[in-house]
Amino acid sequence: AVPTPTPTAVPTPTPTVAPTPTPIAVPTIGTNPVFDNELNLFKGWNFISVPKKLASSCDTAGELFAGVDTAGTPILSFDAKTNQWIRVTSSTLISPLDAYWIYANGTYRLTPSFDTAPAVPVVKSVYVGWNAVGISAENSMTAKDAFNGVNWRTFSLWDAANQRTGTVYNNGGS
Repeated sequence: AVPTPTPTAVPTPTPTVAPTPTPIAVPTIGTNPVFDNELNLFKGWNFISVPKKLASSCDTAGELFAGVDTAGTPILSFDAKTNQWIRVTSSTLISPLDAYWIYANGTYRLTPSFDTAPAVPVVKSVYVGWNAVGISAENSMTAKDAFNGVNWRTFSLWDAANQRTGTVYNNGGS
């Protein structure tokens, strides 16, 4: 007898499905699409900076924060070079890229006047360790764009409305 061959099953190829990429949240600095020339202070601690050079009529802490009840709490800035907190005095110049902690015993809307001279790019040195940095921009932007050229590891937002640290980003600069 002649053996009858057994048919071999032909495997059906399994379609390859490309994985759907998971979106990665890119930190955005600022909540307003456009800076509206106002600094809003919430009751409690506020971490603020100004996006451009102030007019000479309101470029000191005493002038900018006149009328803000701080409940006797000093306004602070952080010097990353010396790793020291600095007590801001009424004569301290408020500069773009510098960031300030101010306690407000109520809500305030500050409307600073800005220098009308053509803007000169602002530069701030950053140091190994923690740095308190504002941004010099009138529009919201990604942290990657704001800190282009800086090798940062952790970026944290302060949520003044809820008095807590907001989102914390840990990466190499995205």
